[in-house]
Amino acid sequence: MKHSILHTVLVTTAFLLPPQFSRAEVVDSSAHGFTVRSSVTVNTSSQELGALGAMTIAFAEKDSKTEVTMTYAVGGYMKQGLGFVAGTVDYVLEMQLSRYRAHADNLKQ
Repeated sequence: MKHSILHTVLVTTAFLLPPQFSRAEVVDSSAHGFTVRSSVTVNTSSQELGALGAMTIAFAEKDSKTEVTMTYAVGGYMKQGLGFVAGTVDYVLEMQLSRYRAHADNLKQ
């Protein structure tokens, strides 16, 4: 199954977009990629956290369908240990992937 690069970028971006209540801005753009920054203000105390994450999204044909695999690797420091937030991060990524699936399924109709 072949997809155009533009279609893949648009669909991938659609599921990575933050909820409507946050602001996003394109902070860098070139022929080889782009950077989008999004931020929200939350009502909580400050956290001692230094982390870096790398997300990989792979598309592969499987049984005449497209299998999407998202991997997110995080490293860094958090006073309680980064494992403390792993379940929450997993939940958020699962919700994003579910929204992507719903969006992609609606494109076929």
